[in-house]
Amino acid sequence: MKEQPRLTPGEDLTEERSWQWEGITVLTARLTLPQTGDLRSSVTFVPDSEGGLAGTAYFTTKGGYFYGLHVEADGTFTEGSLRALKLANYANDPKNPAMSTCTPTIYNGRAYIGVSGTAQFGAYSGHNITVIDLASMSVAYSVRTQGYPQTSGILTTAYEAENGYVYVYFFDNYTPGKLRILADKPGQTAPVLITQETDESSGKHVTYDTPYVLFTPSGAQAQYAICSPVIDADGTIYFKNDSAYLMAVGNTMENKYL
Repeated sequence: MKEQPRLTPGEDLTEERSWQWEGITVLTARLTLPQTGDLRSSVTFVPDSEGGLAGTAYFTTKGGYFYGLHVEADGTFTEGSLRALKLANYANDPKNPAMSTCTPTIYNGRAYIGVSGTAQFGAYSGHNITVIDLASMSVAYSVRTQGYPQTSGILTTAYEAENGYVYVYFFDNYTPGKLRILADKPGQTAPVLITQETDESSGKHVTYDTPYVLFTPSGAQAQYAICSPVIDADGTIYFKNDSAYLMAVGNTMENKYL
């Protein structure tokens, strides 16, 4: 890809890297960003029209920002189109800001991303799943998690016609590696499916509303999880974590052929 023009006058910080960490590295581009932070997510591209080549690329950075950038049909960036949203982790600590390495999951004008707390591997330190309204480029709501949801979620529309909700599945990258569900629809400003969890570390006893926990690995299978869920046509969810086990969660069935 050819070198791209500066996006807006006066921006002088350049980050030139391939998008990495979550998913396959797909391109290297030259971007001028107004805030610092490594790019550690893949880019999610939403075309302006079905099958179109022009559209908006969305991504996150370890600097704690969610970005949207319009791309023309010829692959060049639309000058002045860069939009940025600062992410939050329930603290106002410049030494431990929010960050995200999560590739955005996008549907129906909403983006779903995982955000780190003040301690990357500290339980309940502000980690959360954040829902973003793309039209206003603002946070619709965030909901705390035990660990940092560090990879992309997977979204299903299987129940949307029935109840209006889509369901997004994320993993905590913290032992035991909980599999969570976020139920969401446009206009929503708070979670509707929750599991209450209590942080009792360091003598604390604080209870939080967290996204509903569908499955918690136990015993030898409990470990950090930096894997995006994969779902087959039958609705079975496949995943692995740092325990080196491949696991599947789904409906009871008589036979499964692979």
